[in-house]
Amino acid sequence: MSNDHARTASTDPAARRLVGQPAPGETERSVGQLVADASHDISAPVQSEIQLAKSEVTKGLSFGGKGAGLLGAAGFVALLGLIFLFHTPGPGHRDLASHVGGLPHHHGAALRHRSHRRSPRPQGAEEGQGQHRPAEGDPQRAGDGRRHQAAQLNPPDAAAALVEGPWEHRFVSANGARFHVALAGSGPLVVLVHGYPQFWWARRHQIPALASAGYRVAAVDLRGFGASDKPPTGYDAPTACDDLAAIIRSPGADDAAIVGLGLGAWITWSMPTHQPAVTTAIAPIGMPHPAIFHRAMWRHPLQWRANQYLRAMQAPFASERRALTVTRRLRAWSGPDHGWITAETADRYTEAMAVPFAGQAAAEYHRWFYRCRLTPTGVRYLHRVGARIDTPVLHLQGEQDPTSLPVMGQESRRFVDAAMTLTDIPGVGHFLPEEAPEAVSSALIARLAVAHPSR
Repeated sequence: MSNDHARTASTDPAARRLVGQPAPGETERSVGQLVADASHDISAPVQSEIQLAKSEVTKGLSFGGKGAGLLGAAGFVALLGLIFLFHTPGPGHRDLASHVGGLPHHHGAALRHRSHRRSPRPQGAEEGQGQHRPAEGDPQRAGDGRRHQAAQLNPPDAAAALVEGPWEHRFVSANGARFHVALAGSGPLVVLVHGYPQFWWARRHQIPALASAGYRVAAVDLRGFGASDKPPTGYDAPTACDDLAAIIRSPGADDAAIVGLGLGAWITWSMPTHQPAVTTAIAPIGMPHPAIFHRAMWRHPLQWRANQYLRAMQAPFASERRALTVTRRLRAWSGPDHGWITAETADRYTEAMAVPFAGQAAAEYHRWFYRCRLTPTGVRYLHRVGARIDTPVLHLQGEQDPTSLPVMGQESRRFVDAAMTLTDIPGVGHFLPEEAPEAVSSALIARLAVAHPSR
């Protein structure tokens, strides 16, 4: 530095402050004072820059106008719409929607703990005040909620479906997946297919009855249910028919009579047109012919109202709430006598639907059936299942079944060339094998004696 510069720095108060030296007549300044002075010195240029930026932004907004804002909002809404339109969670996808219960490490436990943490009780509040309570006189709803919370915190595994009884449990590899089957008896094969929201245990009353009548009985867990595999795809009627055909052949049988309830009855109706070589007789329960049902659910006002649960399953993440509604579904679809819905029954079905990916699998079956008119596979299925069949049919229907109109059973006759017997059971709803087990077993044995006689 030159001597002139040195003299200027020694006499200029601002320069002395910048180098940390006090001006003449000033005492030594602290670090805080030095920072304040520096901030004051640069505040004027910063303020001018801020004012310039404000003016540029104002000009841009006035030039763009409201159109730019509307365009941005429209793009955001379109993005959300695409997400919800194309999101149909499959059982093999581990996303946040699957209750976090499927997460394999400690993060899942932390998230579950966070989601169920209670808010602190207000100071001075008594026990129970400020908390959600179920309606008075509704212990079933309270128990259902507790079971749902327990299922979220401790999701059961497939072993929950292996209920002990007068049968044996086997696992069969068929059509690229592993299926659980409860077997009993010996003789001609009878395959029992469960409905929703159930698993093979729904046929516990018919297994020993049919085995005593001289049949080999196989109660199957459908793909995605109970102890069977839950792959990410294959939840449609043609694949389900292929699954049943492979299960029938796996123990060495050539053919079988097939008995199905609800969702299982929909597949049972499809077997004569998709797998006629292995189907000797069918007994659909609580479900008319799929072509009749599909037409009525769009055109008949009462059936449209009855299929509200199908439309609800089309919503994103609907399957993740199914465990909460199992017991309510059982009560809503049964007849006036709910005595068959014991605590064990409600617990077993709730637990089975809380097995990871079981709820998603159930929703995928119903989504496919509801949307099958809109897919090439579904259109081919409806065309094929609409052909007339020459397989003997026993159709059982509860007179108070709210899921399907009883008159549709009569309409199903036009698709059957062989003998068809329609039996309406009074006083019961959708779950006939459990609401009226003796009547169902007697009707099956009487019809099978003609269409699929025991040896």
